[in-house]
Amino acid sequence: MAINAQEGQILVALEAAPLDRIRLMKTLFLVWYRSGRPNTGPFDFQPYLYGPCALDLYAALDGLKVRGLVIPQRGRSPVYHLTESGKREAVTATVDAQLRALVAEIARWAVGEGLSGLINQVYAEAPDFAAQADASEPKGSGMVDARLPSETGEDSQQHRRKAHTA
Repeated sequence: MAINAQEGQILVALEAAPLDRIRLMKTLFLVWYRSGRPNTGPFDFQPYLYGPCALDLYAALDGLKVRGLVIPQRGRSPVYHLTESGKREAVTATVDAQLRALVAEIARWAVGEGLSGLINQVYAEAPDFAAQADASEPKGSGMVDARLPSETGEDSQQHRRKAHTA
């Protein structure tokens, strides 16, 4: 099965650095945002509780997992790694060289960034995507609720259902 644009960007990001879902989401958001917010971007980012969210990214990641191209390392917030097959697909994925470099650069930065710093960077670059941010912290204070859904007792399916009703 051919790798589509969504899967290609995910594979390239994970080739640069193993990432949890939040870091992967914010990495690919920053790629899209810094690329001029193209209307034809592979993901449909919307403002949500923890900043920008693209529910289609979760589906693409799950598809890569089912196909044996990525594997989550179990933990409170699973970190996704490429399998050997995933590494081969990442190298051959049809991703423009400039875009590939940007994805890799941001992924390597995100892996070393704390969640608060990561989310604050996203809000600083894209304040319009903080519109649905958790109201427990005032916007612009420099402090955000960087808890993952798992840290709030919410699983990924609850997170997705909640996003659909938001």
